[in-house]
Amino acid sequence: MVSSHRLLDLLGVELPIIQAPMAGATSPQMVIAVSNAGGLGSLPSSLYSEAELRAALDTVRAGTSRPINVNFLSHETPPEDAARQAAWRQALAPYYAEAGLDPDQPIAAGRAPRRAADVWLVRYDPRVQQVSIRRGENGGKTLPHRDIVRQLTRLGGWNGAATSFAPPASPDPAYRTAVLVQEPDGGPILAAARLD
Repeated sequence: MVSSHRLLDLLGVELPIIQAPMAGATSPQMVIAVSNAGGLGSLPSSLYSEAELRAALDTVRAGTSRPINVNFLSHETPPEDAARQAAWRQALAPYYAEAGLDPDQPIAAGRAPRRAADVWLVRYDPRVQQVSIRRGENGGKTLPHRDIVRQLTRLGGWNGAATSFAPPASPDPAYRTAVLVQEPDGGPILAAARLD
């Protein structure tokens, strides 16, 4: 079983969320918000000149001291190099094996979302609660759980433009609130922020 904390420790983040560095949709403020919320904020570089990228990075660094990712694209496809690809796959093979993945699986190309992203309001209980486990390897045990999601509400869609939503009142003042921006149909999380 893969340790859920290994990647968190490696990246120096609290939450297993890596914000997608989508050029044209991601601002330095979004990177700051995601990193300050405990995820890995990611700044796309493809639409910036060198001077604009330096200014965007200065803005991010002024807003957070947490880890960030800067995404660079190779606009010119490099020539195929089978030996280099094999070396990368060999270097990453232990991580694939640890995660139960086939290291020889072809790598697919991604695509941009075709519809507005979903904006979700998440209410979670940060208090530690003892939960009785009924089935599985821990069946019959009582284990501590925290950050249990108690409410998940779709606030609407987001297409990259400035948008505001009126969140419903929290059913319990002890609950914490987070907002997630997710590609439609349960796709990848694009951004996340804690509101309190």
